[in-house]
Amino acid sequence: MDEEWHAVGFDGLFLPAGRYCEGFDLRTTTEFQDVSAKVTTRWSDGAVRTTSYRGPLLSRATNESTGSSVELSLSGRADVLTRPDGSIAVYSSTGPIGMGWPQDGGGLERGFHVLRGEHVTTFAPDGTREITVDRGSEVNVCELVG
Repeated sequence: MDEEWHAVGFDGLFLPAGRYCEGFDLRTTTEFQDVSAKVTTRWSDGAVRTTSYRGPLLSRATNESTGSSVELSLSGRADVLTRPDGSIAVYSSTGPIGMGWPQDGGGLERGFHVLRGEHVTTFAPDGTREITVDRGSEVNVCELVG
């Protein structure tokens, strides 16, 4: 498969209180980005199977209750395996990358995390997540701005 790299844009995120950060909404805004993506394999029906991402992404994470914020570099690389229905099955990254974690367990506490180093995260069909490779560090942004 010889598909080309193309620019992708990342809007900010809104992560509601309780689901990610205890007691406050967390908002991320994109301050700079030059991220590219490339489809690397497809399922037999033509649907995307794997996609690679690379390039700089700088964001600001803000506690919506207090205004406390922190700048984040999320400028790592990632390879994403999707199921035939389009849902994420495996997210392999060399960070820093950002990942929301709406559950306790599976390797992390509930929150929005910056993962540095090599991580592989599997996603069950019900949305629960588990880190199956952890060769790096994790920082919960909720704790930084809480």
